[in-house]
Amino acid sequence: MSTNLRTQCLTDQWGTPDYILEGIRGALGGVIHLDVCSSWEVNKTVRAERVITADSLDKYWGSHTVYCNPPSGKVRHPNYPNSKTNPQAFWEKINQKYDEIDIDKYCYLCYNLDQLVTNLRIHNPNDLIIVLPHRRIRFIPLSGQKAGSPAHSNALIFRGVSKDDVAYHFPKEQYSILNN
Repeated sequence: MSTNLRTQCLTDQWGTPDYILEGIRGALGGVIHLDVCSSWEVNKTVRAERVITADSLDKYWGSHTVYCNPPSGKVRHPNYPNSKTNPQAFWEKINQKYDEIDIDKYCYLCYNLDQLVTNLRIHNPNDLIIVLPHRRIRFIPLSGQKAGSPAHSNALIFRGVSKDDVAYHFPKEQYSILNN
């Protein structure tokens, strides 16, 4: 459990709100086939065809479309020794699986802009589309959570989709869309 004063939250797991998931599903072609960081509670909103609820970094991720809202934390995984945090390990794996053609399209959620910059230092393909909401995302507290949503900027990173598809589902009045 995190008590980071910068984020002012008491947990490392937050559900993605439906208004963001609608845009993600649309940009990915209408469906999320696999949510790699989920729970049965969260999947009521995500509505992925398959979910991985535990030990995700050790599981097979092959799927047409993948959504990743990674848990935070500074846990090192033996398969991803260059990663100092959970989000970095998930970033490494999602790009590895995309590059190996196990994944056709993905959306990866960054909790803050520092994480975005760090992730791009680890793996920076030139075909990313980055979505920056003009207002922070108000995440959904999971069962038993009492704290408010993390209080920092967020970013969505897409790969394998067209900028036009992303722009259609994330209007410029509410989001900035960047090509890497």
